[in-house]
Amino acid sequence: MSTGKTVFAQIMCLIPRRKFDECVARYNGDYRIRNFSTKEMLDIMHKRKIDLAQSIYVINRDGYIGRSTRSEIEYAKAAGKEIYYME
Repeated sequence: MSTGKTVFAQIMCLIPRRKFDECVARYNGDYRIRNFSTKEMLDIMHKRKIDLAQSIYVINRDGYIGRSTRSEIEYAKAAGKEIYYME
């Protein structure tokens, strides 16, 4: 049994991508799929990177921190990460 992997990741290790796509098409497995905007994908990716990091370094040129960066700082705080600022 693979530990530490999602069920989806385990399935993808067992079958070729083409077979997986055929199953999805046959059983209409993507009927609830949600399309993310580029900004949403970047936000998700940044938060996953924060999960993997021990700390974050915020580059706040001229003291400016935008909405996305502020959201990532709050996410890092909630996760107990060290936060450093370039001021």
